[in-house]
Amino acid sequence: MNKQTFFILTSGLILSLSACKKTDIKEDLAIVDKYVAAAAAPAWRSVGSWSTTQEDASVIYNGSVTDTSLTAAIVADGLVLVYKKSGSEVQSLPVEEAGKFWYYQVSENTLEINCEGAESDDAVKQQTFQYILLSAEQVADLESKGHSRSDLMTLSHENARALLNN
Repeated sequence: MNKQTFFILTSGLILSLSACKKTDIKEDLAIVDKYVAAAAAPAWRSVGSWSTTQEDASVIYNGSVTDTSLTAAIVADGLVLVYKKSGSEVQSLPVEEAGKFWYYQVSENTLEINCEGAESDDAVKQQTFQYILLSAEQVADLESKGHSRSDLMTLSHENARALLNN
C-alpha cells in the first residue's frame, strides 16, 4: 500500500511539473492581456454631478468621470469609445437624439460627457454611460485586421463588445 501511494504521488508530481512550464503561463497571459482593457469595460455608470450652462438659445450639460485608466498614451494614440444607455436603448457617442446633441471629450484621467439642447431637461442627468479604452497597439492590431479607426469609432455597443471579445 505504501509503494502504491508513493508511486501515485510521484507520478502526479512528475506530470504536473512537465505539463506546464512557467513560460507557458506567461505566453498565455500575454495573449489574454492583449484585449483585457477593452474586454473589461467598466459597468454602466451615471455621472456624479452635472453642471449646466446657458449659451444663447442652448442649454449645455457637462459631466465628467475621473479614471486613471485614461492615460496620456490612450488619449494621444489610442481610442476611447463611449456609449450612452437610456432605458434599453444603447447609442454610440456622438449622437443627436430628440433635439439634443451628445458628445464627449477625453483628456488624461478625465472623460467629459456633454449634452447640448434647446431647453433644460433633467432627464439628461439620468443617463448611464460605458466606455471602452483601446491602446495604440490594440488599434493597430484591429486596423491590420481590416477595421479602420473611423469604423471602430462608429461601432455599435454590441458590435464593439463582440469584436473585442474575439
